[in-house]
Amino acid sequence: MRIFQCDHCGQPVYFDNGRCEGCGSLLGFLPTKLMFIAVGQRDGGWSALAQPGLAVQFCLNYTHGACNWLIEAHDTQGYCRSCRLNQTIPPLNNEQNLEAWRARKGRTRP
Repeated sequence: MRIFQCDHCGQPVYFDNGRCEGCGSLLGFLPTKLMFIAVGQRDGGWSALAQPGLAVQFCLNYTHGACNWLIEAHDTQGYCRSCRLNQTIPPLNNEQNLEAWRARKGRTRP
């Protein structure tokens, strides 16, 4: 498994980390740079802490705790490249389906 670094404090992070264990920053995977970036809320959206001019948004599946990828703030599709490949998603109003989907995506409860 590849080990990444928090771009805010340099702490090693793993692919399924949602927060940096060093500085506590919220993390997201930015596939265009193949790195995890620390993000904070700014002007009603998200921006990279180390690059304040970089506006991003979480994949829509972040709200389900199933994805930690980021997309550019102006992206109108709302889903990351990985989640765009999903053809079938179980009914998420069933908690068992939601847990199974999170596990399949390699994520745990947010």
